Amino acid sequence: MNKTESSDNTFSPFWPLCLMAFSLVIILGWQLTIGAQQYIASVRLADQQVLMAKQAAQTESKLQSMMTDLLLLAKTDEEAKTIVAKYNIKMNAEKPKTVAPAK
Repeated sequence: MNKTESSDNTFSPFWPLCLMAFSLVIILGWQLTIGAQQYIASVRLADQQVLMAKQAAQTESKLQSMMTDLLLLAKTDEEAKTIVAKYNIKMNAEKPKTVAPAK
């Protein structure tokens, strides 16, 4: 009888280990979800930055065109001359873009 009583009083590690494994699976799944959300957000941000860069280039191109037209108009129009003088608008000579030699 002594053996039966001692075997009934022994502790089985099955359920605590199952709970620990389940907790680990939940935590890892949560971390993967958070990581995937961050990756998707970073991809969206990169796409937005590319779009903003394109828009900035278009805006710069339009502004450059407008300033060129204003400078050409300033040769004949007094109001345009006043605007050019007030904001000190000047035409810079375009420098050719040079490519660095490959090493």
